[in-house]
Amino acid sequence: MATDTIKQPVDYYLSAIYLVAPAVDSLDLMPYLVELSYFEDIYNSSISGNIVLSDAVGVLNFASLNGNEYIKLIFKKEEDAKQEVNRTFRLYSVTKRKIDESNDYEAYNLEFCSDEFILSEQHRICKAFKSEKISKIIERILIDYLKLDDPSRKKKLFIDETSGVYDFVLPNKKIFETIHWLTSYALPGTNDPGADMLFFENSFGYYLKSLQSLYKQDAQLTAIFNPKNIKLKNLKNSERDYFNVSKIDFLDYFDTMSGIHHGTYSNRVITFDPVTRDKDVTDFNYNDYFKTSKHLNDFKVTNNYKNRFKKTNYEVP
Repeated sequence: MATDTIKQPVDYYLSAIYLVAPAVDSLDLMPYLVELSYFEDIYNSSISGNIVLSDAVGVLNFASLNGNEYIKLIFKKEEDAKQEVNRTFRLYSVTKRKIDESNDYEAYNLEFCSDEFILSEQHRICKAFKSEKISKIIERILIDYLKLDDPSRKKKLFIDETSGVYDFVLPNKKIFETIHWLTSYALPGTNDPGADMLFFENSFGYYLKSLQSLYKQDAQLTAIFNPKNIKLKNLKNSERDYFNVSKIDFLDYFDTMSGIHHGTYSNRVITFDPVTRDKDVTDFNYNDYFKTSKHLNDFKVTNNYKNRFKKTNYEVP
């Protein structure tokens, strides 16, 4: 895509796309490319995507694809941008294969993902860790089981330190399954209070981050939800067309019953050590948490309404 047409987040400049396979060594797929989809998600542990090809020369048979090949992508948002995605992914499936009615060509999807995801599906972890921070355990798993300390892989680790030390016996789960299981127990460090850790991959590497640390970043885009026939101050018509939200879907809204049931507003954790006979009580108050944490806007998920016992939602654990 020419750089003068890059105006929306979905636009990019695609430099090269290659199929790396033993039968063909390296095959340029640009002449057959119809569409490229590339997905990064903070709720997924791996980058994934698919390539739609229009093939009139029989690439599938010529390359003898069997799911052990690689796809190399090189693209960036602008032609002169310093940030460039130059990554190699694992090709694991061919889907939606269809021959045209004219028999002149066939169309199909090449599905790809990070090579680490394939390794995660192949290996399980059964190991004990004693008196370790969860962030350190996850870092050791990424290095020991996925070899991400190898500079040739060009993937960095961005791991926020977690609070507290734990004893864990990892219960024979897959690698990424184990990491997500550990992440659900992780608490951010003292600078980012709140139980909201996420593990994900993007074009730079693998991240263990809290929502609090992500909220501290500058906004990359401000989208506008406004009728097109209403003029906005300090905004050109062309800018409004590019960044105006044409459709919005609300995946979730407030649910007071669910919030009370799951302890969203207030909860209490009581721990007891049968050896030392010590008991510890930890209370969570959403109102206090909101005052000290970073958030996307100034509106709380509950208000100060009091029930007949003069208690708010965040005062009843």
